[in-house]
Amino acid sequence: MMLAPNLTTIVGELVGAKLIAASGSLINLAKYPSSTLQILGAEKALFQALKKRKDTPKYGILFHASMVGQASTKIKGNVSRSLAAKCSLATRIDALGSNQNESNFGIDFRGKIEKRVSWLEQNKKSDVNRKKFDMDRDNNLKRPRTNDNFRDNPRKFGRKD
Repeated sequence: MMLAPNLTTIVGELVGAKLIAASGSLINLAKYPSSTLQILGAEKALFQALKKRKDTPKYGILFHASMVGQASTKIKGNVSRSLAAKCSLATRIDALGSNQNESNFGIDFRGKIEKRVSWLEQNKKSDVNRKKFDMDRDNNLKRPRTNDNFRDNPRKFGRKD
């Protein structure tokens, strides 16, 4: 009988054990939100980044998971965030679930993460396309706005027609 079958299915036994050890227990790990679980193990880097007003770390212990390690450098942060979200759900099922039949959620979660990773690898846009999109968005924001709401709903603005 495994302690956390869903968690170990997603991230592996070693990374799962490190996460449980860093939090103290499986119940404590289940109480953490996914954002905390994502940077668990990188507390020193987090507090240094906050002190120096720099970028905060994207991953802690989850960096050692096989999915994050196999991902390209552009999408490692996104993969880490998705992995943390599913790990958070899996730990809650493992810690608070009452049935032993709930161990197949980890397989479903792992499949969803793998689909997300493949989608990210195919659809990650280059920086050039992002800059073009940002320029188009800025140009649209500079257009003057019309006050169509006044004509549509005159009572809202105090005029009684």
